[in-house]
Amino acid sequence: MPGRLRAPRRRRRAGRRVRPPVRAEAGRAGRAPPAPGRRAGALGRARRRPEVPGAALGGAARRPARRGRDRHLLRPRAVGGRRPRPLGGGQLPPHARAPRRRRPPRRARLVDARRGGALPGRPRAAGSRAVIRDLVIGVDCSTTATKAVVWDATGRSRAVGRAAFATSTPHPGWGEQNPEDWWSTFCEAVRRAVQAVDGRRVGAIAITHQRESFACTTSDGRPLRPAMLWLDTRATAEVAEFGTRDVHERTGKPPNPTPAWYKLLWLARHESSTLRRTEKVVDVGAYLTHRLTGRWVTSWASADPLGVVDLRSFDYDDELLAAAQLTRGHLPELAAPGSVVGEVTGAVADALGLPHGLPVVAGAGDGQAAGLGLGVTAPGESYLNLGSGIISGFASDTYRWADAFRTMAGGVPGTYALETFIGGGTHNISWFVERFAGVDTRALGLDLTAEQVLETAAAQLPPGAEGLLTLPYWTGALTPYWDHHARGTIVGLTGRHGKSHVYRSLLEGLALEQRLLTDGAEAALGEPVQRVVVTGGGARSAVWCQIVADVLRRPLHVAREPESTCLGAGVLAAAALGLHGSVAEASAQMSGTGRVYHPGEEHAAVYDRLFGVYERLYPQLRDVFCDLQSALEPPSTSEGPASDADRVTVGASR
Repeated sequence: MPGRLRAPRRRRRAGRRVRPPVRAEAGRAGRAPPAPGRRAGALGRARRRPEVPGAALGGAARRPARRGRDRHLLRPRAVGGRRPRPLGGGQLPPHARAPRRRRPPRRARLVDARRGGALPGRPRAAGSRAVIRDLVIGVDCSTTATKAVVWDATGRSRAVGRAAFATSTPHPGWGEQNPEDWWSTFCEAVRRAVQAVDGRRVGAIAITHQRESFACTTSDGRPLRPAMLWLDTRATAEVAEFGTRDVHERTGKPPNPTPAWYKLLWLARHESSTLRRTEKVVDVGAYLTHRLTGRWVTSWASADPLGVVDLRSFDYDDELLAAAQLTRGHLPELAAPGSVVGEVTGAVADALGLPHGLPVVAGAGDGQAAGLGLGVTAPGESYLNLGSGIISGFASDTYRWADAFRTMAGGVPGTYALETFIGGGTHNISWFVERFAGVDTRALGLDLTAEQVLETAAAQLPPGAEGLLTLPYWTGALTPYWDHHARGTIVGLTGRHGKSHVYRSLLEGLALEQRLLTDGAEAALGEPVQRVVVTGGGARSAVWCQIVADVLRRPLHVAREPESTCLGAGVLAAAALGLHGSVAEASAQMSGTGRVYHPGEEHAAVYDRLFGVYERLYPQLRDVFCDLQSALEPPSTSEGPASDADRVTVGASR
């Protein structure tokens, strides 16, 4: 017809043959398969489809490209897997559309990432999609927050979740928390971390935690009173009365208010009714493990800091328990660190987005876990955690006890961690900055913290801060003196000194104290420390790290992963899952270091001379500290002896 355009007919090319059938239809009942070279169209009619030359050889040949005016008649290719729209536009009616097959979802199967096969006890479904369990979760429930990190087999962080909680101080020197906050923040942190990864790939979970803190609960886990924390010092009288050499030798803990055993003695004397109603006394790890699995079980590296474990046998000491009016039934079952102690219950797994039956691995206290995360598992190595308090750990294969350190059960089963502890670390520095520094970086228009400004100024000063020495006993002296009457002291102040001098003296005082502790530990171990790995917030300070390297006369290796404590829990979980052959191997493979600070001979020689002066300060001031404390205390009023029901007795050998 005039005025109407017709599409030109497709030109037939010589040598074209009919393509063989694309899809067999013989399986459909009541229908005969279409003739060769034809396939069913959208409305059921057969439509001829030209064959591609060479298709019979495996489909490698390509269809000749169309050229010229016929090129625009080619049907559009499918995009994103969708069938192209039919010529003429518009959708076909429902009864004319090609049927779509709906396949049932495939069940995922879990695979052991190390062996490449299905995990024991989990059948392998034929044709199912494999999910490799190559991730683990390490959880650190510290004094201020709970952090959960998802780790891979190389020690790389894949996801992080964090939730904070509060600490109560009802009286000076007391420290308490609500155990329910441990669990609620644990759930929040784990849930946030798992949301960022494929939860089916998580193969195990392990917990590290604040040490010496404990809760008194019923048998079903209901707290009977606030948890007592490691920083609680109310049991000083019990330490003076029951802290003997015999207790030190059994537990590896020098007499001081930190271990929970002395606080349990305080409860027996002052809250005997609460202790009588208590059915379980548990560390933080045991409490969280019970909420996860329903079992009362913990690692001996988690229970040991409570001060009720005989470190020669890694078992409870019945005489110490009896002194605190407890039995073994009050304590959780003990297991080796890195062993599987249960599985996450279905309800908890659904709430947290974890796989059902996820193995829960026995962890360790935060100090021992930090050693694993830093790769310190062999004698001759040590770690240095420059945190709010400064903890240094030394690996040992044999049990030792001395005033120069406190002994803990090691993260590697059967080993020990010998620790030194300075109560004031970055805490001392923050105290000075907040109360005396008066550096307002905003007013100066600087995008820096006050610490960065003071550090820059302190770096311009020579070693010794032009005649200042500082005893860093802001929270008393721990190793090796164990004197809670000791106080911080700045010696040598003159009118010449300013803020930068005091700031540098604070850094140097902490470094000199650490040398005192390291020398004592080396003497007790009988071997030198060759390698020191540093972590914590202080590791970000180049000035402080260089001072420590100069004072210790040793290279200082900065840890690659700042979350070393969480990584230590991940190491235990990875070893239990089989990603590595052992805990020690997992620690070596998942940890690493970055920058190294080497000691400078010139500055090190100055610090050698200053150390000779420094180590005489405390012995000469010890009596002054005691007299100062006595002068400030009001005259004591006798309250009478404790009743027979509340009196605590210890065995005759004590």
